[in-house]
Amino acid sequence: MSTRPFALVLVAALASCSGPSAPSSPSGPSDGEPNDTLETATPLAAGSPFHATFSPEPDVDFYVFTVPEGGRWVHLQTSDPDAYSGCDQARTMVELLASDGTRLALAYDLVPAPCVDMLWWEPAGTYYVRIIHLEDTGDLDYDLLLTFTTGTEGTAVEAEPNDSMNAPMGPIAADAVISATFSTRYDEDYYAISNATGSWQTVSVAWFVGAVGYCPIPEASMDLLLPSGVSVWTDTYEWVHGCERPVYRFAPGTTYYLRMLASNDPFIETIFPYLVEVDFR
Repeated sequence: MSTRPFALVLVAALASCSGPSAPSSPSGPSDGEPNDTLETATPLAAGSPFHATFSPEPDVDFYVFTVPEGGRWVHLQTSDPDAYSGCDQARTMVELLASDGTRLALAYDLVPAPCVDMLWWEPAGTYYVRIIHLEDTGDLDYDLLLTFTTGTEGTAVEAEPNDSMNAPMGPIAADAVISATFSTRYDEDYYAISNATGSWQTVSVAWFVGAVGYCPIPEASMDLLLPSGVSVWTDTYEWVHGCERPVYRFAPGTTYYLRMLASNDPFIETIFPYLVEVDFR
């Protein structure tokens, strides 16, 4: 497993998932210009939306913030303060930068409300945010909201190696939230889920990033497999915070396998921590 958990989460809306809410109308500071370089970055405080404006020419805005001792899940959201849905014209690209300016993560606007919604773990330290307007449409207002959370801890930790059906973690025979990590590109994690009772059971599974209920568009897939390896359910793209939760009936004494598969896309970062929730009913 990675010694430094890292998640990149591409954009999505929170409409159908019980995650953190979109930014409201700004009540905090505004403007921040000039902030076009790391050296002139605007200090960003957690908990209060920051109101800013892109100028007509190609504009870049930098912000700086500090993660407290012990580390936090860092949650960044952008939104359009003038749009009913929270995101209309504010097509933004957001980058998280280390204290030396090295890019750690990137997300950009695909769907509305809010424009960008990012959640990832970072240890204590100083970080920068770089925001770019994706469309040259003249002056444009946007709000930026930073919040911190300790996230959700699992009831169990992924046991490596679990990279095949012959060596899965488990069996999991009761409700659980497993804290796991995609440690390499195209990493495969297997979990054995068993009905150890003498009666039929309904089992649901779901996976999240950072906190139970937060499900952005991931660069990964989830499959529920028969012992033969045949898939009975698959989820490749969790569009728009869908929080996909496959439900399947397990016969008495049967075992199925949950496979989590990280993307092998060379152009994106796919090494990140995640949570798997298993519920029996």
